Formats: sequence, C-alpha cells, structure tokens
Amino acid sequence: MAAAIAELPGRGTGTPRFRVDDPRQTSDPQWAWRNLAERDAMSTDRMVSETHRLDLPAILLDSGSDEGAVLAQATRQFVA
Repeated sequence: MAAAIAELPGRGTGTPRFRVDDPRQTSDPQWAWRNLAERDAMSTDRMVSETHRLDLPAILLDSGSDEGAVLAQATRQFVA
C-alpha cells in the first residue's frame, strides 16, 4: 500500500536532494530528529485512519510489544 500511495501525484517521498535520511548530517540534528519523528507520526496516523476507513483488519503495535503478544494478536485478528 505504501508504494501505491507514493506513486500518486503529489504524494511522493519528496525531492531526493532535499530529503535527509540521517539527521546527524544537518546543521541542526536535534531539530531534524524532531521533524523526522513528526513525519513518522503523521504517516502512522494516516495509515491508521485509512485502515479504519477501508475497514481493513489490522493490529496495533508499540515498542513494548513482545513477540508472543504480537503473535497472539495477529493469530486472533487474521486466522480466527
């Protein structure tokens, strides 16, 4: 789905020469890290909202999710 979104007009990944993938390479790394985190949060919010809108099955994970919990949640959501 991400590839399809990136191919839509006006929804690309940005002009490569202006996109910074490593905030340490900027003159203000702290600002760049905040910007990167905000961009990631907006992308996640958009994906969650589209998933709900399209009524697609999904599981929500966070950094504290362990492998067993993720496997159990995925099994309940997609297998049952």
